[in-house]
Order: sequence, then structure tokens, then C-alpha cells
Amino acid sequence: MISVNVNAVLKVGAENLMGFYNFAQIGVLPEPYCKFEYQRASDSSNLWWLGWWETAGLFGGMIEYWHYTGDGTFNQPIAAAILSQAGSGNDFMMPQAEGNDDQGWWALAAMTAAEYGFPSPAGAPSWISLAQNVMGQFQSRWDMTRCNGGTLNLGFVKIPLTRDRHEMENTARCRRISL
Repeated sequence: MISVNVNAVLKVGAENLMGFYNFAQIGVLPEPYCKFEYQRASDSSNLWWLGWWETAGLFGGMIEYWHYTGDGTFNQPIAAAILSQAGSGNDFMMPQAEGNDDQGWWALAAMTAAEYGFPSPAGAPSWISLAQNVMGQFQSRWDMTRCNGGTLNLGFVKIPLTRDRHEMENTARCRRISL
């Protein structure tokens, strides 16, 4: 029988993942993992942030790593990185927040931190308040006038824009979008 120390194996994975992160530049993963790209080559004004939401997924996963292993090696940079993206409204409404889903990934990281009691720096907003603020943003964009309800997207071109420059998003998506 082979004996494996699961925590030791997980630590190697955590170190490899955090090896992508530039600790000197708090916030998001560096290029090429996070970078500005053009959504459509023909539209140079349609610049969007590739990987911002993926960075939130990484930090949320690292919170789970801490929770299940008890290894707090990366806790301080993870907390600093998440908080650096909270924005002035503590709702992850940063310039990179181009869609509800992007903003939602950061809220999920904050919710995970709240659920697991992840330590936060003194004076920082609570993890739960960050997640609640995002929910408030989502509720403010809820619209029942099209598609039997959904959230107004933030203007990011994921699918063709409607006349009033809003897109409806919800889990099921409308079969067709028309005005």
C-alpha cells in the first residue's frame, strides 16, 4: 500500500498556482493570464479584461485550500488581492467588471471567505458585506420587462446589443432577444 500525504500534494499544487501570481503587483494575475484584449478585431473600442474573473476563481480556490488544509501561507496576499478588487463601493464594481458573471466570481470568492471564516485585515470590510453589496448591484439591474426577468448586463458585448444597449442575462437566457 502506498502512503500519500494529501496535504503535501495539495501544497505543491497551491504553490504552483500561486506561482502565477505576482505578489509585487497586488490584484490580478499578470499577463499572459490576465490581459486586455479586443473582443472583435474590427472594433478597437471594444477592449475588455481577459482573466479578471478567472483570478477571482483562483483566490476562491485558494481560500478552500486554506480551509481544508489549515495552511495559511498565502492568506495575507489572497486577502489583499481580493480586497484590492473591491472598488470604492465595496462591490467589485471595477472598470474590469464588464458583466454580471465577472462581478459575481469576486462575490463568490468573498462568500467563500465568509463561509469559512477566512481572516481579513483589520479595518477591512467584512467578506459577507462584500458579497451582499454585489447582490445589491444584481438586484438593482433586475428587469422584468423582457424575457420574464433577468439582469441587465453592464454593456459588455457578449452577444449583439439591443437598441437600448442592454442585454438580458439569466441562467436560461431568452430564446430570442427582440424589442
